[in-house]
Order: sequence, then structure tokens, then C-alpha cells
Amino acid sequence: MEKAILQPRFKDSPHFKDFWTKGNGKQLLEFSDAKVSFEDFEKFSPYFYHVDEIGDQVVKDVYLTKKFHEASREIEQYIRNGVSENDDVPESVRQLFSQTQKIPEWLDYDLIKSGAETLHEKQSGFFDLAS
Repeated sequence: MEKAILQPRFKDSPHFKDFWTKGNGKQLLEFSDAKVSFEDFEKFSPYFYHVDEIGDQVVKDVYLTKKFHEASREIEQYIRNGVSENDDVPESVRQLFSQTQKIPEWLDYDLIKSGAETLHEKQSGFFDLAS
């Protein structure tokens, strides 16, 4: 079965245009200095169907097997303490945290620093946008 080709359905609708020209979308663009267009829509639209399979499995294994606050506390402990090969955790949790506990080769510390500085400079504007 062929996947349907996605089309930007709402790009000409008033609510969509207002969001990007008058509303929060406009503020987001001003805050981030991002440039957006439909120019590369076809190139990137297939990613609409990409999902985080490991993350989805973690939700099934942890959040759907216990109460929300218990699951959240469990995940918070994994975040704070890490997950080792010997820990008694679902395999999905082990896979997720084995990915997140390694520093990727492509990580650009200068870019992180630049982003943090930009956020710090525009911090008050960000909180105005978020409200």
C-alpha cells in the first residue's frame, strides 16, 4: 500500500496565516530568527510518519503499567541515576537510556554554548511568548 503524499492543507486558511503573521507563530519566528517556508515541504514531509519506536515502547512498558505519578517517579530516577546493563528495568528503558547516556560524535559544544547564550539574551522574550 502506497503512503499518501502529504499536502500542507491549511497553508491558505485564515487561522494558519494569522498564526504566522500575527499570533504566537510570528513571535516564535522573531524569537528564534527561524526562516520558514513551504519550499522544502516535499523533501521533509515524509518525516511526518517517523516515530520514536523505543520511546513509544517505554510508554507502554512504564506508563501504561502503573499509575502516572509512579511511572513519572520511576523515569525521573532513571534520568537522575542512569541505567546500567545490570539494572532490573524493561528492555525498552535500557535501550532508550543506552542511547541517551552516550555523547554522540556529532555533538557540537560550541553550538550548544551559542544556543544557551541566545536563550539567555532573549530569555524574557521567551517567557512572554510562552504565556
